[in-house]
Amino acid sequence: MAEEIIKCTIVEEKLFCNIQDSTPINVTLESGGVSERIWELLNLYLIKEDLSSQVTEGVTDLITINNFYSDSLNVFINGLKEKDIIILTNNSFRVSPALDNGDTVEVEFVKKVE
Repeated sequence: MAEEIIKCTIVEEKLFCNIQDSTPINVTLESGGVSERIWELLNLYLIKEDLSSQVTEGVTDLITINNFYSDSLNVFINGLKEKDIIILTNNSFRVSPALDNGDTVEVEFVKKVE
């Protein structure tokens, strides 16, 4: 079962969100849609990184700039979602088979708040 990382509830026109291991974040909803603050939060915690600069022939281990929640990590090699990822640390993982020169690696994840 996946770990719950972000939990949000709406109470009387206010959105209350908790990001795991952080203090609660309060957001006021604007009439008719999602407030700018929600988009700011998404941009702060939902991270995309291009790790292609780390790719050389035979590389299997990659490092992200930001720490991530392991259940939130999505890895894309040459645009295809990779399923066999081994998490090594809060900011590194292993792919198999090894990468080739010219491969592109992009990741998406929820940033871990320390």
